[in-house]
Amino acid sequence: MKENKVWDIIFYSMGAISIIILSLFIFVAYSFSESNSSPFNKLNKNDYQSFQEIGNQIFNLYDEGDLKDEDVINVTNNYKVKDILSKYQSTVTTVYIVNKDVILISFGAIFQSIDGIAIRRNNAELKNTYKITGFDKGTLNYCELIPNVYHFNAGV
Repeated sequence: MKENKVWDIIFYSMGAISIIILSLFIFVAYSFSESNSSPFNKLNKNDYQSFQEIGNQIFNLYDEGDLKDEDVINVTNNYKVKDILSKYQSTVTTVYIVNKDVILISFGAIFQSIDGIAIRRNNAELKNTYKITGFDKGTLNYCELIPNVYHFNAGV
């Protein structure tokens, strides 16, 4: 009889431990997924409009000769671009000046993926391959947010 009670205690305590471990795992998994999600998921329509204005300012820098085709700008190293992107400094890592009509604003890489905002002018065609991004196998995908402002992603 005593032996059955011991096994009952072991059985119920294992169940309680399993529930605690499962709860802890779910909490950690949720925290990990939130910390590794794209900053794009936190943007709204007002931010899209802000990025369009940012794009216009960066295009003005290009037109003035401060930037050129295929420039890859680390935001922390270029004070003019850093000032333009001041609202999004913690979000934006790199700006790619693809050509006179296309800019890619990158939120950085998460695992083997990259995403950000693509801005175009003069109805320029957005291509699925730009050598300067490092994703040169035709993997860039776009989703229009507002006219001339797109969310792009590439990779896995």
